[in-house]
Amino acid sequence: VVMGDIAYFTAQDGDHGRELWRSGGTNETTALVKDIRPGATGSEINHGLTVFNDLILFSANDGTHGEELWISDGTDNGTFMLKDMVEGDESSDSDPLGFLDAGDFAYFSGSNASGRELWKTDGTTAGTVRVKDINPGNSGSTPQALTVAGGTLFFNANDGTHGEELWKSDGTEDGTVLVKDISSGGSSIIEMVSIGNIVYFRATDGSIGHELWRSDGTEDGTHMVKDIYPGENSGAYGCSSPMPHECEGHKMLTEYNGKAYFSASDGEHGSEPWVTDGTKNGTVMVKDIRPGESSSLYCSIGYSFSSCFFEYNELLFFQASDGEHGHELWRTDGTEDGH
Repeated sequence: VVMGDIAYFTAQDGDHGRELWRSGGTNETTALVKDIRPGATGSEINHGLTVFNDLILFSANDGTHGEELWISDGTDNGTFMLKDMVEGDESSDSDPLGFLDAGDFAYFSGSNASGRELWKTDGTTAGTVRVKDINPGNSGSTPQALTVAGGTLFFNANDGTHGEELWKSDGTEDGTVLVKDISSGGSSIIEMVSIGNIVYFRATDGSIGHELWRSDGTEDGTHMVKDIYPGENSGAYGCSSPMPHECEGHKMLTEYNGKAYFSASDGEHGSEPWVTDGTKNGTVMVKDIRPGESSSLYCSIGYSFSSCFFEYNELLFFQASDGEHGHELWRTDGTEDGH
């Protein structure tokens, strides 16, 4: 990540394990921020770095407290454990992950005696609290896909009754509620993207496969955009790993120029780039890059190119194969001829 004019990253130099480093772009300005866990083991910064209010949030293990919430201002003294959410020895992990900067607070998924639930922090120890025990007891609701739209936090959670469904929160316990019970067995929402006040996500209602849905935060305003692959087959693809950390940074749904782009198959074509403006008629395949039932997009877990799409210089880039050239870098301006 970049904060100010300094890049922060994790690295190991042979004398230390993988730790937090910083660089101003030169050899002289590249240095270890802090040796959080002395020795060659490293501090297990496994869930990325998130900039929040000129600070960096991350999960780390100092060898004494287990994986806990840490914060850094880029200096040795300003890098410390923010809160020991699960007190105990090295095996007592709270394993915070999925950090989202939402302005006054950063939200994340973390564990304590109540299991994995939704937490928030204002960057202070006292201001780091659990928002709600959504699934009472020690099972946890496992919040995932945290996304802000129109000032409201949306996420996927399991309250132990409805399965994995769409929830929203205003940051308070009373304001953290189920938006809609899309499927009696859970709608399996993994990834979301916000455009204005709307969130788009992949889900199933139990009668059809996984398709693209949208929500404005109300029950009536939460509905499928289009049944791309009619029937029980899934049209819209997304990360479906049962392990939340495996889907971090795995973007198969993204916003570009006010529309949502995603990977989908309609049964006649393989997985190709699609786009939606939020309407059924406005949900179309951008281009059939690899004609026929074979797929052109490759962005599953295990590929080094784990994110389907990324934007750069006002264009959308992705990895694809047209059946002749192998997996190569492609780009689009959102039109068929713009590839």
